[in-house]
Amino acid sequence: DPRAPGGGVSGTAILATGPISVDAYTRITARVYQANHGPTNQGYIPTGDDWSAPAVGEYFVNALVGPADVVITEINYHPLAPTAGELATQPLEDPDYESDDFEFVELKNVSGHTVNIRGVRFMGGMEFTFGSHVLADGELIVVVEDLEGFTARYGIEGSLEGTGITVAGAWKGELDNKGEQLTVLGRDGSTLLDFAYDDGGDWPGRADGNGSSLELQDPSAVPSTPLEGTAYLEDPAHWRSSIDVHGSPCAAGSEPSTTVLINEVLAHSDLPHLDRIELVNTTQDAIDIAGWYLSDSSANYFKFAIPPDAAEGTTRWLLGGQYAVFDERDFNLTGLDADPSNDDPNDFALSSFGDDVWLLSVDEQGKPGRFVDRVEFGATLTNVSVGRLSNGNPDSDLLPLAGMSFGTANTAHRVGEVIVSEVHYNPAGSDDDREFIELYNGSGASVDLSHWRIADAVDLEIPEGTTLGMGEALVLVGFDPEDSARAAAFRTEHGVGTAVPLIGPWDPEDVVDNGGEKITLQKRNDELEPGKTEYAYITVDQVDFDDDPPWPDADANGSSLTRLAPGNFGNDPAGWTATRPTPGVAFSVVWSHVFYNNSYWDTPTAENPHFDDDTAIAPDKAALRRHVPSTGYPELDLPYGQATSGNYTNSSRGINGIMVDVSDLPPAAEVIDPDDYFEFRVGNDDTPTGWMPYTVEPAVDVRTGEGDFYSDRLTLIWPDYDPGSPETTAVANGWLQVTVLANEHTGLVEPEVFYFGNAIGETGDSITHARVDANDILQTRNNPHPFFDPAAINCPYDFNRDARVDAYDVVIARNNQTTYSGELHLIDLSGSKASVPATHPATRLDTAEKAPVDSRTSAHDAVLERTVQRRWSRSTRPQSTMDWLWQFESVGLRERSARSIEPAERAVDLLLTAGIPSSGFGEIHVKSGRAESGMSGHDFRGDG
Repeated sequence: DPRAPGGGVSGTAILATGPISVDAYTRITARVYQANHGPTNQGYIPTGDDWSAPAVGEYFVNALVGPADVVITEINYHPLAPTAGELATQPLEDPDYESDDFEFVELKNVSGHTVNIRGVRFMGGMEFTFGSHVLADGELIVVVEDLEGFTARYGIEGSLEGTGITVAGAWKGELDNKGEQLTVLGRDGSTLLDFAYDDGGDWPGRADGNGSSLELQDPSAVPSTPLEGTAYLEDPAHWRSSIDVHGSPCAAGSEPSTTVLINEVLAHSDLPHLDRIELVNTTQDAIDIAGWYLSDSSANYFKFAIPPDAAEGTTRWLLGGQYAVFDERDFNLTGLDADPSNDDPNDFALSSFGDDVWLLSVDEQGKPGRFVDRVEFGATLTNVSVGRLSNGNPDSDLLPLAGMSFGTANTAHRVGEVIVSEVHYNPAGSDDDREFIELYNGSGASVDLSHWRIADAVDLEIPEGTTLGMGEALVLVGFDPEDSARAAAFRTEHGVGTAVPLIGPWDPEDVVDNGGEKITLQKRNDELEPGKTEYAYITVDQVDFDDDPPWPDADANGSSLTRLAPGNFGNDPAGWTATRPTPGVAFSVVWSHVFYNNSYWDTPTAENPHFDDDTAIAPDKAALRRHVPSTGYPELDLPYGQATSGNYTNSSRGINGIMVDVSDLPPAAEVIDPDDYFEFRVGNDDTPTGWMPYTVEPAVDVRTGEGDFYSDRLTLIWPDYDPGSPETTAVANGWLQVTVLANEHTGLVEPEVFYFGNAIGETGDSITHARVDANDILQTRNNPHPFFDPAAINCPYDFNRDARVDAYDVVIARNNQTTYSGELHLIDLSGSKASVPATHPATRLDTAEKAPVDSRTSAHDAVLERTVQRRWSRSTRPQSTMDWLWQFESVGLRERSARSIEPAERAVDLLLTAGIPSSGFGEIHVKSGRAESGMSGHDFRGDG
C-alpha cells in the first residue's frame, strides 16, 4: 500500500508517471494522493485524508493454468509406517508420526510452456490452494500431508535442501487409503482434473500400504478433453506401483530393472537341505549388493540385510553373471535354533505352502532405494526348488525345476506327470464352445486327478474320482458336457469319439484369451496349512502362450496349439506347433526324415566318434505328404503337391533308413512291432492306392525325447538295396509310402501318410523329370571330390555316400540310367499337375541321350575327361585304389594321347572288379601295352 500508517507516503511507494514493467507475478495496490482534497464524490476518504480509496490489481507474467496444462502424476495415499530412524527425528512437542504423515500428491506441468498455478485448488479429502508458483514445462511440485514428516522421510539430515524437491505446502485433511475422488480447480473455478483412484480391482496393489506410491505411467498421453481425461486417469492400466521405495517426489520414477533377480528358491526342505534363495546378476557389470534387503513379507521389507564381504569392508560385489546364495542360517540371527523364545522379529523361513520373496536395494545414504525384484510361488514339493526358466528370465514365474542348481544356471523344468498338451484358444468363427484345453498323462502310471484344477486363464476344478490312464488324454471345455446337443456338436466338429472324456464347464465368465495368456495346471497340496481353511496348490505344468511370433499361428485359422512332446517346456514356443485340432488324441507325428544308413556319416571312426544315424540325416530332403501342418516356422513346413528333387534321394543303397518323430509316444512303447504302427507300399505313379505292399520288415529303434522339438524318435532301418534281391532289401528307383496307422496303438483320428523316393544316380539336374542319363554322368565326372576334398552329405554326385565323388559314382550313374518309361516319376498328390514355366531358371531342354553301355566313352573317360587340371601333389601314400587313380595327370582327351591314358584305363578296369585290391600297389599289374592273356580276366570292358 503506498499509504503509510498515519497518512504519509510509504517509503516503497512508486510515483506513477508512466507505464510500470513487471517480470513476475505482481499484486499492485494504487491510491491517488492529493493534499486538501476535494469532494468525497471524487473518491476521497471522507475523513479529511489526502488519499483515495485503494485500487488492487494482480498481474501475471506467465499464462494461467488452463485445461490439460497440468496433471497429477503421483499419489502416495497409503505410505509405509515410520521407521525407528524416522520416529527419532520427530519434534518433541508432536505426537508420534503415523503413515499418513508421509502422504503427498505430485503435480506436473505438461503444457509445453511455463504456467502460473497461483490460485489452483485441490478439493476432496484434502484441500489446498497454491500460492504464487510458476512451473516451467515438465516441472514437478508436491503438496504434502505433514511437512516435518515428509522431510524426515525424503530429506537429507532433516532438510529438503539438495533433494530437488519443491513443496508447495501442507494440505488440510488426508487421503483415503481406500481410494477417493481428486478434483483440481483453476483460479477461475473451472475444473482442470477430476478423477477417482482406488485400492482394489486392477489398481496396482503395492501402492496400497506396501511401500510404493501410485505413479502415472505416461503423463503426456492424458487426453486434453475433460471427459476423455477423466476416463484415462480412472483406468488402472495407466498407473503402476512405483519402483522407488516410498515413491519419487519431484522426480521421474525409476523404470523396472532386471539387473539382479531372484532366480531360484527352495521353500520345502528336509534336512540336510535348508531353505535357500539364489540371486543372479544378469548383466556383465559388477553390482554392489551390500546392505540390500531380502524379506518374505511386505509388512517388513527390512528383515535381512545382505552383509558386506568381510574382505571388502563395506561392499559386496556380485560380478556379472555370478550367483549369490543365502539360506536359513543367514535369514535367522539365531541360526537354526528351534527354541521360539530365542526368535528375533526379523527371523524368517520360507513356507512350503507358498510364499513371497522381496529384494530391495539401498541408496547412497543407506536408505531403501528400489524394489529390485519380487517373486511369488505356491505350494512346493519336498526338496524341489522352483526357479526361472530360462535361467535369469525376468518374465518367468518360479516353476518347479528338474533338480536343485543353486550357484549355477537353472536346470530344465520338472516334467509333470500330467501336462497341458493342446490348446484351442480361438476357433475359426465365433463359437466359444469349440475351445478346449487337452491334458495328457505322460507318466508311466495312471494318475488320480481328484483335487486337480486349471487356473489363471480359466478356472476349473476337475471332478473328484477322475482318473487319467497312462498315455491317455482328456479334454476340458467351457460348456457343460451334460448338455448332449452341445457335446455332440463338439465331438462332431473335432472328430472326437465317446471314449474321450469331456470335462467342464469352466467358470462361465472365463474364455481363453485370443491374444494369449497363462494356463496353469495345479494339484492340491496334501497338507492343510495350520490356521487355514483352504488347501494350497502345487503347480504341475504351465503354458504362457501368445498369438504373436515366435509362437505358432493358431489364431482363428482353424489350428490349435499342439505340444510337440511331453518333455517340452510349456512356456517355450519352440516346443509347440499349430496343427488341425485333435482333442483327446495323444500320439501325433511331428516330423519325418530320410537318412543314409551305412554311409560315411553313419559310421563312427576315431576321427568322427560322434557319427551315428542322426548325423546321416539328409538335410536337403523332406517327406512329401498330403497334409501340411503349419509349424509356425515356414522354413520347416513340409512340401505339398507334386514331388521335387527335395523329396527323393539318389543313394545307391536305396531308402534304407527313415526316422519318424512323434509326440506323446506311450512310455511303454520302448520296443514296438512295426505292423502295429506302420503300413508300407511301393510304387511309381500318381495313384498310391494301387501300389504294391512293401513287406520287408524294418528294424525299429525307439529313442525317447531325442527327436525334433524333444519328441520321441522312431528309427526304421532296412537292408541296403541289392539289385539281385530287391524283394528282401531297401526300396530303390521308386517311391516308398509310409502310413502311420490310426488305431488303438497310435490314437490317431486319421492316418498320417508321407512319401520318400529314390532314383539312384540322379543329380537333380532337372525340375521336370528324375531321369538318369548322360547329363548326370557328365555332371558327376565334372565334379570330383577325392579324399583330400571330401564331399558334403548333400552333394548330389556322391551316390554311394562315402564322402567322395570318383569313378565309383560315375559307374553307379552309368549302370542306373533310365528312360522316360523307367525313370522315377515325380508323383503329384495335389490332384492336378503343376506346369513349369519354360523360362524357369532350373528348366533345361532334355536333349541328353542315354550313354551307350558299350561305348568307348566309358567309366574311365568320366574320370579323365574333366575340364579342370589336377595333379597328385601329396607326399602321403594314396589311401585307396581310387586315390591311386588320382596319381595320373588328366586334363581331357584333347590334350592327351590315347596311348598316354592307357594306364588309367586299366586302373578303371581294376576298379570295376568285385575284389578290389586294398593291401598295396603290388597287386596291381599294369603294362604299357595291351593286356596280357593272363590278365584278360580283369579287362571287364574287353578293350584290351
